[in-house]
Amino acid sequence: MRPLTRTALWLLMAAGPALAAASTDASAPLPRIVVAFANEPLAAPGPAGTTGSRYGGTGYRVGQSAQRQAHSVAADYSLHEVTSWPIQVLSMHCVVFEIANGQPVADVVAKLSKDSRVVLAQPLQEFHTLTTAGASAAPSAATAPYNDPLYDLQTNMTALGIARAHERTQGAGVRIALIDTGVDLDHPDLRGASVHSRSFIDRPVSPGLLRHGTAMAGLIAAVANNHIGIVGIAPRAEIEVFEACWQLAPASDAASCNTFTLARALAAALSSGAPLVNLSFAGPADPLLTALVHTGLKRGVTFIGAAAPAEAPFPTAIPGVISAAGTERPAPAGTLAAPAQHVLRSVRAASTTLNPAHRSPPPRSPRCSLCSSRHRRRDCRRPRWSRCSRVLPPRRPPPSRRRSMSTPRSRVSTPCTAAGPSRRARHNPEPGSSRVTRRALRLDPLPVALHARPSCRVPHPVSPGR
Repeated sequence: MRPLTRTALWLLMAAGPALAAASTDASAPLPRIVVAFANEPLAAPGPAGTTGSRYGGTGYRVGQSAQRQAHSVAADYSLHEVTSWPIQVLSMHCVVFEIANGQPVADVVAKLSKDSRVVLAQPLQEFHTLTTAGASAAPSAATAPYNDPLYDLQTNMTALGIARAHERTQGAGVRIALIDTGVDLDHPDLRGASVHSRSFIDRPVSPGLLRHGTAMAGLIAAVANNHIGIVGIAPRAEIEVFEACWQLAPASDAASCNTFTLARALAAALSSGAPLVNLSFAGPADPLLTALVHTGLKRGVTFIGAAAPAEAPFPTAIPGVISAAGTERPAPAGTLAAPAQHVLRSVRAASTTLNPAHRSPPPRSPRCSLCSSRHRRRDCRRPRWSRCSRVLPPRRPPPSRRRSMSTPRSRVSTPCTAAGPSRRARHNPEPGSSRVTRRALRLDPLPVALHARPSCRVPHPVSPGR
């Protein structure tokens, strides 16, 4: 090998990892930030002498001033707009930008925070649901006040005295906003519950990827005394689901959401008027989401969040948000303690032990290729017109069979003395007879074997079917 060729080969081998890293970095998504502008909504001027309404017309919209400011900021800082939405409760127009020139996120946010056109600038944060794996619980010896098969395993219900509380109220008339993943509205233990859902993520989701939201909805409002699964804490409460998170793996409760989806869901929850908002996720401090929570607290809305580590202060670090933690571990002062282990939930999984009453239906037998009915093909050894009398309307026998069993017209047309005309007379009526029509022959729902009467002569053998 020539020295020049050998040198070039070694250079390519040495540069291979660097080239691979460069290609990986190029394929990585660009960093994103959230920038908010003061929003004066676009509206036609009213008649002279009248006072305009900021939120009149068809709804809260984006004003021309906010649009111009967003375009000018994007041009000045080399930003690419990804999506945008107005937030009525904050009088803001929020825009998600991508940083296209490779500048660090912290530097861009610091510069935008000093820009007079910008009301708020922050990174697009990531949040995650909080899950705890627990072992199955031992059954209780106490008499169950419910017929739900798994109530005896719900030790958290006994510890909280839910049965006694249900004697006074089961949550009727209480509206709860659940910001989480979507909920499987077809889950057997949620049928009959008041659960409504709205989605704020731009991706289709199958029922198998709604584990965390379905579990939370079941803990709150699983129907009681329906002989299925578990009992909810407030089975008659009204649940309004705002889907803002997406499941990360098919068999896991872990889910993710970001500032964009959570801000839209929080704004919708505040607009719905629900007095109670459940936030079972945690993440870094977020100025936009914090402003939405503060607005809700001023309106008297109650927010409940799961206690999280110090590195994930949102939302429980906000003063006024109720923090819930498990009784199995020491909880900080001011934290609402409740059982967190051995808690049964409603999930959509064939192998779950939490809801054995919900199983997939047994497989149906394939359709027979001879008679189009659902039974094995080996049962079709008999003639088609006799074996299929169980599931199909009676039909005339094949011509060859009919010729071999032909009888004189006088005998066939003679009516039975006890039960009306014979089967063969019905299938071969006299010319011009109106007693038996083609419609009656084709749509008769009775099996062939039931047409035979003890006093009638049946011209050919008929199988009664199994």
